[in-house]
Amino acid sequence: MVLNSSQFQCLDENKYIPLSLTNDENHEKSCILINNDQIENIKHRIEKLKIESEDKNDGSKQIVTAINEYNLSKNNSERYQEKFKEMMVLKLSTILPTHSINTLFEESNEQELSKLEKEIKQKEKDVTKALSYKIKDIKELKKHKLELMKENTSLLKQLNDKKEAYQKLISKIDKEKETSLN
Repeated sequence: MVLNSSQFQCLDENKYIPLSLTNDENHEKSCILINNDQIENIKHRIEKLKIESEDKNDGSKQIVTAINEYNLSKNNSERYQEKFKEMMVLKLSTILPTHSINTLFEESNEQELSKLEKEIKQKEKDVTKALSYKIKDIKELKKHKLELMKENTSLLKQLNDKKEAYQKLISKIDKEKETSLN
């Protein structure tokens, strides 16, 4: 059972369950007693899950940034290659015939394209590998979160069972007092 913080009630100044929370004939209310250590444990678990979630988000942002930087450098590289080709054509056109220039550029383009294809494939592998690790981490975090929720639920059930046993004991004591007074 998941509880909101507004659903938690404190004991009164005498460390007894307030009358507004005790069972009476007209209102059946149940409550769970949680000590400060258990509240601190729950707070620590929540903080830990929050940090794990933030780490996951930071990793995803880093991957996106790396992809954007790669695309920007690729675009810049293409622009510089075009400018270089234009300059080479101008320079070579004064020395060599046009046919020779085209052949040189075709050979150069094929080599550059194969090199770029290898780089792109390597970058794709790296990004895919990083994404698979992040997906694995996310799955592990979800699994861990589910385990913590199950554990919290179990602890809350145990607390509720203890509370019910405590209330039965109090009722039994009250009945014994009542019968001893009569």
